[in-house]
Amino acid sequence: MSGEKGIAAVRQSLDCLRAQHGTAHPDVVKLTINWPS
Repeated sequence: MSGEKGIAAVRQSLDCLRAQHGTAHPDVVKLTINWPS
């Protein structure tokens, strides 16, 4: 899997989390920020 596809999948997951919980979990945010490119 390429980095771009991985990041896109994470962003999509974050969108789902925001829709369900109103905000992204701090650990998820950290994971996204530190996601290997």
